[in-house]
Amino acid sequence: MKRFAAFLLSLTLTAALLHSQEAETASTGADFTIIPRLDMGAVFPKENTYFSMGNTSLYSLFEGNFTERLSFSVSNHWLTGFQPPVGDFDFTPTKDLYKYLGHSDWTNWLDWAYIRYDADSWFATVGKDLMYLGGMESDEYDYDVHPALASSLWNNMSSYQWQVAAGWQNETTSLSVQVSTSPYGERPFGSGIYNFGAKWAGEYGNFSNIWTFTMVGKGDGEYYPLACLGQKLELGDVTMSMDLWNAVVSEDELLLKGASAYLSALWAPEENVEILVRGGYEHASDKAFRDDFNALRGGMAVHWYPLENLRLHVSAGYCRASWERLSAHAGITWYFKTHIGKK
Repeated sequence: MKRFAAFLLSLTLTAALLHSQEAETASTGADFTIIPRLDMGAVFPKENTYFSMGNTSLYSLFEGNFTERLSFSVSNHWLTGFQPPVGDFDFTPTKDLYKYLGHSDWTNWLDWAYIRYDADSWFATVGKDLMYLGGMESDEYDYDVHPALASSLWNNMSSYQWQVAAGWQNETTSLSVQVSTSPYGERPFGSGIYNFGAKWAGEYGNFSNIWTFTMVGKGDGEYYPLACLGQKLELGDVTMSMDLWNAVVSEDELLLKGASAYLSALWAPEENVEILVRGGYEHASDKAFRDDFNALRGGMAVHWYPLENLRLHVSAGYCRASWERLSAHAGITWYFKTHIGKK
């Protein structure tokens, strides 16, 4: 653990030195965006329907360039959706964002914060970032996602981890490897549990892919080989995507042997209108979890952008499992963006 932490520190110091050497000649600048989202709706299980605020949240995104080669990105999650039980509101999810700041087994208010250095075809990143575990679903910003349409991996995994990555890229292809802390460890470095991953991301005309393979550390020398194949095809106004995983994710047990498959279709009939249809199937090999995961999941959403920085949306999702339920929400997302420095 000490060696890994020292390695991260050395990379940070190296990046700072490179910044000081190039700052005088390279253009700099950053974009700062505040993203509040408000959802209101209801969840309809077999009994006891309840009011829901869905993915209500407050995020900020700060990213830009120190120099021509050195860039950074920071995403903060300040407030999160909360469910109001009868008679009172439950703010526990937002409290947990601050309670678990020093944890790797739970999400917190710092989603990611990393620096990236590019040297011709080579690049390296250091800091907190998304571990290599997802395809097209994980490529979306969290504040744009409808949780009822997302996989168990997106909903239950603490996927933002401290990491270091390096890779090679050209105009179409990016190949990289990553070492990251594990969601199976309580503390990022104190637990001494790490992941080792590889990623292939490409854009080839109207086809693109994000394929990852990560040995997820579970402790005591045990690893789960997590593979994800994500691909996307753009056909005029319609964009099709498919994600495949060799696992399902439980909130308590994390990675369970099985399989997940999701297919999405996004149709943009007008410049400011999107219609999303998404469906999937998750299968758990362990009999104890089959009632929860051997089920079809899916739904649809409609997005309308009356202004460039304003999205109005409605969504509905359904899951057939032991906790069979339908959910429906309507909401609004603002994107308040400002530029700092030179353009």
